[in-house]
Amino acid sequence: MTPDQINQFLSFLHQGRVGEVVSWLEVIAGVLSAFFFAAFVAVAIRYRQFLIQTSPWLTPPSEPASPPRDLMVAPWQQVEEKLASSSPSDWKLAVILADTIFDDALKDSKVEGETLGERLRTVDPFKLPSLNDVWAAHKVRNRLAHETGEAFSREEARHAVGLFARGLRELGYLEED
Repeated sequence: MTPDQINQFLSFLHQGRVGEVVSWLEVIAGVLSAFFFAAFVAVAIRYRQFLIQTSPWLTPPSEPASPPRDLMVAPWQQVEEKLASSSPSDWKLAVILADTIFDDALKDSKVEGETLGERLRTVDPFKLPSLNDVWAAHKVRNRLAHETGEAFSREEARHAVGLFARGLRELGYLEED
């Protein structure tokens, strides 16, 4: 087809009775196009909302819940009371209680593992910079629990409890002094 033939065909479509029908068809096609475009946008928005509700990786990160400090206050006061005692058996008990409290904090933080030792192996060192210190304190606790006849000083107990306290502060379970 030549350009003249195309122009003649298009002018035929816009003349007379055929022109009126074509004009109406253009209007109807425009309205339908606008309707389908709006429907497409609405469906896309709904689909995005559905994906956000059902896909956790698409939801914006929320602030992590702060640990329930009040759960640790009373047990930690018991640790401090045991340390203040004049009895070496109370000092040992203070270390064992501190170990248990730290284990409970890791459980509450959803750290995987059956024992405190297993949980300490899976803890992210960036979330717990004092991880090695907590390991040292846990080893003291194990020594106290398994070697009953060994002498133990108040200073050793204070040191081990202090290491657990540092870890609990880093996890957000104890307030800074």
